[in-house]
Amino acid sequence: MKMKIDRKVILMLFIAFFITSTFAITRNVHAATFNVVPGPGTPIQNAINLANPAGGDTIVVAAGLYNEQIVINKPLTITGAGYSTTTITGAGKIGGTPVVTIDTTGNVIFSGFTITGAPPAGGNSYGMVAKQTVPTPAATYTISDCKFVGTNTPANNGEFQFYAEGGPEAVVFTRNTITQYSGNGILSEVHTGPLEISYNIIDAPLCNNQAADTIFFMTYGGTNVASLQKISYNTFNMGTANLKSTAVSISAPGFGVGNAQYSNVVITGNKFNNLKANGRAIGFWTSGGNNIVNSVVTKNYITGTGAAGSYGINFYDDLGGTTSGTLISCNAITGMAVGIYLRNPGVATDAPGTTISTNNIAGNTVGLDW
Repeated sequence: MKMKIDRKVILMLFIAFFITSTFAITRNVHAATFNVVPGPGTPIQNAINLANPAGGDTIVVAAGLYNEQIVINKPLTITGAGYSTTTITGAGKIGGTPVVTIDTTGNVIFSGFTITGAPPAGGNSYGMVAKQTVPTPAATYTISDCKFVGTNTPANNGEFQFYAEGGPEAVVFTRNTITQYSGNGILSEVHTGPLEISYNIIDAPLCNNQAADTIFFMTYGGTNVASLQKISYNTFNMGTANLKSTAVSISAPGFGVGNAQYSNVVITGNKFNNLKANGRAIGFWTSGGNNIVNSVVTKNYITGTGAAGSYGINFYDDLGGTTSGTLISCNAITGMAVGIYLRNPGVATDAPGTTISTNNIAGNTVGLDW
């Protein structure tokens, strides 16, 4: 007696076998844990797709190399075995698509990976992008204990390792390393939610044909960023810069309508090492009727190589922009051309309402230029 074989059944069995060979699922009443191991295809994304859209699930990724671009579109905890052993690479994948995208209305915890191999399109590439298609201020994205590695190609300029793209969600970026890239290590563009960048180790960009900043915040188009933007206890290795680079740049440029501003920036406890010619540790830039107000810059340690054109803390207000009400206190700045430099071209009052107190600015060519 001959048996009729249903090819659809065989295909379904094969898919089931393939999925279970790349991760195992442990589910209890409240949540599931997906244990992912290296394999062909997209094992991490497969686990994300199977996770509960309501949240609460955990994905545990074993050591190994995962060649995929993942989209985290639901509340999840995703943990690698550590960035020294667990790598997600986008090499050979879709150009201009981030290696990791976080876009959800709930909380995400992501830790323990190296992120590398971001494929470019139009000169730009992205290691990780955090955004919200559906704006949800209550969500928090936490990215920790990861390493972001660029192409180690100084001729590139559009390598963005972490990009906070215009959302209201809270972002915590902590205990990460960013290295071997040309572009911005961290870019925050019109991101209105709280943003904490802390305890990271960040090299300066390698760019050799166009200057770029290590961390670059910007708001424009009338957007007032009033939530706390805190940059604290990071170590910046600025000796890797080939061109002018600012370690932390806070910018309200004259793009579109005016009246955009930052009003709650805190920069504290950071170490800025080996600033070279034309390098800046901390910079504020406004123009076009946009403003930065009431920032706090305190307890930072800034060291340079004594090179020309280097500035520890630098203000540049132009074309109707103003940086005002800033507290600059308890910073130690040495080895710079100018320790603290405040300027406002064509305006009688530079940096109105600024308080400069208890800073150590000895050992610079000029301590304070105001």
